[in-house]
Amino acid sequence: MAYTEDQIEAFLTLAQEVGIGRALRDLGYPKSYSTALYWAEKRGVSVNVDPVMKHVKQFDDLYKTEHMLAVIKEGVQRVYEELTENAGLTPDEQKKLSEAFQKYTNSYLVLQGKANDIKETHTRDALDVELARMIAEVKDDNANRDSTESLES
Repeated sequence: MAYTEDQIEAFLTLAQEVGIGRALRDLGYPKSYSTALYWAEKRGVSVNVDPVMKHVKQFDDLYKTEHMLAVIKEGVQRVYEELTENAGLTPDEQKKLSEAFQKYTNSYLVLQGKANDIKETHTRDALDVELARMIAEVKDDNANRDSTESLES
């Protein structure tokens, strides 16, 4: 949810008086303690911060990030397996897998702080070319294996 400048200012004003935790409970926003800390740090506002709570939230964010990275790695692995093990993919299926791979890659970069947004537009780039090359290579290998097996039969 996007918050207005007035909402952010109201939150920070209250947080300076009663602390972040109490302001979160009283106003019902933002959704996370980390967002509140970010607002305060970004605007150079000094707010009452419970040191224990700050550390708890940092670990909470770390574990969420680590969980998301594990999900991304699993997704990339599944896309790779589908591309390398399924020789009968249609061009549309290849495109969908390529787009899925790109989304996983973008999400990974965002979590690592190496990108600042995820763009949903798809353009053909070096990754698409490399994926197409890999697919063609696997198809050739499978076709050669199939022809060798049929000759042996």
